[in-house]
Amino acid sequence: LNSLHCFVRSNLLEVFVTGPEKNNRVGLRCVFCSHINRRLRDSGSAQFPRTTADIYRSVCTWQRVHFQNCRYVPSSVLERYRELKECDRTRGKVRYWMESAKKLGLMDNTTSKELTVVNDTYIDHEEGSNTPNSQENDDE
Repeated sequence: LNSLHCFVRSNLLEVFVTGPEKNNRVGLRCVFCSHINRRLRDSGSAQFPRTTADIYRSVCTWQRVHFQNCRYVPSSVLERYRELKECDRTRGKVRYWMESAKKLGLMDNTTSKELTVVNDTYIDHEEGSNTPNSQENDDE
């Protein structure tokens, strides 16, 4: 298991669901800038994988495009990320991300061809999604 990807999953990204006006899409976003107005965020702060198998590639894209450029990431976190990246040269595994998604209550919806939430205990919902955990956010 790649220690860098464990760190990314546990400390850098959060799963969220957009509101109904954005088709309740499941996404991954940066925990450091998710509360900031989207116009002030660096590009690529949110990724929207279509399937659990796509999560690995979305996370890699997010690391390359957004994370290293996000001005809201504390320097200590960036330093730890770089240490782990340097120390652990093993590649992450698609299966790890698929299994993690399942544990978080995500699954592939073969009808809509989108990720679906089957258990939202760990999922953040944007305002307007009619859940008790709703919070205002402006992704996409």
